[in-house]
Amino acid sequence: SLVGSEMCIRDSYRPSAVACGLIRNNTEMIAVILPDVKGIFVNILDAIDIRVDKEIHGVLLYNASEDPEKEYQAILQALDHRVQGILMLPVIETE
Repeated sequence: SLVGSEMCIRDSYRPSAVACGLIRNNTEMIAVILPDVKGIFVNILDAIDIRVDKEIHGVLLYNASEDPEKEYQAILQALDHRVQGILMLPVIETE
């Protein structure tokens, strides 16, 4: 009879990251909210990925598409996901 970790290995068990995050109140994820995901922002994403890969399990990426309302919704969604932090370059409204 298999027990505990032997069953987990046999069945390729992977605990739910969401459930673990709720229990620990820490998702080990950060949110990155950018006004756009083209041009210079690609370099920013690469730098974030290099750093995060060593210390944090994942990144939620939000593209605000230069829309302040979409940016606001991204912030709310990131908070709903209980991220450890938010890295954000804000949308700059032009008149």
